[in-house]
Amino acid sequence: MFKRAGRKIKGLAIFFFVIDVLVFLLIGVGAIIIGAQMKADTNYLLFGLPISGSLQLVFIAGGAVFMIFGILAAWISALFIYGYGHLIDRVDDINEAITRSGRNTAGAPVMPAVQPAPVSQPYQAPVQTAPKAEPIPEPKPEPKPEPVVAPVTAAIPATVTCPNCGAAVSATMKFCPKCGTPMKN
Repeated sequence: MFKRAGRKIKGLAIFFFVIDVLVFLLIGVGAIIIGAQMKADTNYLLFGLPISGSLQLVFIAGGAVFMIFGILAAWISALFIYGYGHLIDRVDDINEAITRSGRNTAGAPVMPAVQPAPVSQPYQAPVQTAPKAEPIPEPKPEPKPEPVVAPVTAAIPATVTCPNCGAAVSATMKFCPKCGTPMKN
């Protein structure tokens, strides 16, 4: 049933295109004929109502537009369906070529499908029993740590005096900013 499905799809696309064209032509020509008869027969009634001249133009123009756009829509839809069938044909051709060559697309030999070995008895996993649960001991409260007291150290002076020029220099500086003398810390 599915062998050469692309050809079947392409055939259906052509068949439905021909049917669509015939239907659109018949409806369009019918509308144009009805519009033409309206002009010739002034007593023409449509659903019991008299027809005016502007409705005649609607039938003639509508029939022509219906034919043109209907056939165009049928052609576009048939083109897509036919293209889809053509794509399926190309894929089938590629699969056939790969099967005949015995190689896949990377050039490696095609491996035959592996059949699983028949199983005589289903596998039964060994039954394991859970070990007996021991009671969980109550957690012991941890002792609160003693506060740590920092040792008192001698305060570092914020400024020192330069031995060369006598300027006040920060204790963290290595040189005097005024004269450049190295400071002894």
